[in-house]
Amino acid sequence: MAEDNAIFESVDGSIYNYLRNRIIKYPQGKTDEDFILPSGVMYVNNYAFYENQYLKSIDISNVYSIGRYAFSECASLQYIKAGNLLNFIDAYAFYKCKYLDSFSTGGELFSIGNFAFSECPNLRELVFEGKIGEIGWSAFKNNNKLQSVVFGSTVDKLSTNLLEGCINLRFFAVPNGVKTINKYLAYSKEKYKWKKLLLL
Repeated sequence: MAEDNAIFESVDGSIYNYLRNRIIKYPQGKTDEDFILPSGVMYVNNYAFYENQYLKSIDISNVYSIGRYAFSECASLQYIKAGNLLNFIDAYAFYKCKYLDSFSTGGELFSIGNFAFSECPNLRELVFEGKIGEIGWSAFKNNNKLQSVVFGSTVDKLSTNLLEGCINLRFFAVPNGVKTINKYLAYSKEKYKWKKLLLL
C-alpha cells in the first residue's frame, strides 16, 4: 500500500481507515493465533476477518459495531472477548464459526442480525447482559450443542426460527418486558429438551 494513501492505512498487514477507528481487513493468510484490536478501533468492517483459518482468540473489547460476515467461517476461532461498548452485531457476523465455544457481552445492543450466530456446531453458551432491541430471525439457528442463552436485561423482539435446531438447549431465560415473541421461535420437527420459555 502506498505510503501517501490518504484513505487507508496498513499496520502489520491489517488495513484500517485513515482515522484508525475501523478495521477494514485482517490479512487472511496471517498465521497468528491471537489478535488484540488496537484500543481506538470501534468498528469491524463487513468481511474483515472472513474465512481466516488461523485465529483462535480475538480481543474486541472496545468495539462498538461488528459488520456483516465480519468473522464468518473463521475455521479456528474459539474465544472472543467483547466489552460493554458493543451496540450492534450485523447479520452473519459469526456464521459457521465451527469451534466458537461461547460469547458474552455487557453492551446494550440495538440489534443482533439474522443468522448472526447460526451454524456454530460447538457453541455452548450465549450471555447478553445489556438491553437488546431486536434479535433477528434464525440468529441462533442449528447450534445443536447450545445449552444456555441468558439475557440480563430486556429484549424488545425475538424473531422467527431463532432457536430452530437447538435441540440440546436447556435454559433460555427471557426477561419480562419482551414486546414480541414470534410463535415460530423454535419451529422445527425436532424434539427439544426445554419445554417452555423462562420469564424472569
